[in-house]
Amino acid sequence: MVKQINCWGNIILYLLIISLILLISKSFGENYLLPKFLISGISKTILVTFTLILIWVNHIKINKINSLIESVIYSLVSIFLLYMSFKFYNNEILKTNLGITQSDHLHFFYQCIATGFFEELFFRVLLFEIIVKCYQYLEKQTLFREAVVTSGIFAIFHLANLNNDSYTFEGVIIQILFAFLFGLLAQSILYRTRNIILVSTLHGLINYVGMIRIKLFEYSAETADDSIIQSLIAFFIFGIFIVLPIFYYSFRKK
Repeated sequence: MVKQINCWGNIILYLLIISLILLISKSFGENYLLPKFLISGISKTILVTFTLILIWVNHIKINKINSLIESVIYSLVSIFLLYMSFKFYNNEILKTNLGITQSDHLHFFYQCIATGFFEELFFRVLLFEIIVKCYQYLEKQTLFREAVVTSGIFAIFHLANLNNDSYTFEGVIIQILFAFLFGLLAQSILYRTRNIILVSTLHGLINYVGMIRIKLFEYSAETADDSIIQSLIAFFIFGIFIVLPIFYYSFRKK
């Protein structure tokens, strides 16, 4: 019981430290009028470094079972996806007259990818392994439960966007729902591939592709906020027919 309390205490402490770093970086950027994408990218780099230190302190192995060939293949696939995605939207930017500089695009791209690496390392690796330890004292242990709890924490973490003027309340709720599904999906992929680079890259690219038109191009997001019902329908379809089968298959045989 004492060990379980210590586990959850560490999780709460780590979440508070992460939240504090994000708050300080946001305040720092506003006070010194630094480019928002640049300061966000720097803060995510700090968080990646901090998370890697926590992973080392907690004696957690990032890639437990992975052959050299698989690692090379996953890394090459990740690099290819990053290159093609950046090149595609860079060409889109060149076709527009919105005054978006190459520097702005590069800062935004780096911020999205760094966010993907931070959140995968922190939630899918660090928190997941700590939560596994929290439940290891029970007679019957199942990684289904640990993955669901980790994904739930990941989803709730997005409540912080309520403090962001670019999000509506409804938009944040939808984001939380899809974050939970993505958490299950990402945990499943990581559990099967044992490759954090691939999962982090996919996460970063989802951020990049999903937000570039709103954040960088500054197109209106009213359509997305007005389609709550369509989003909920997509949530249930995506969850029932894609995420849950993959989640069940990934964990049931191990």
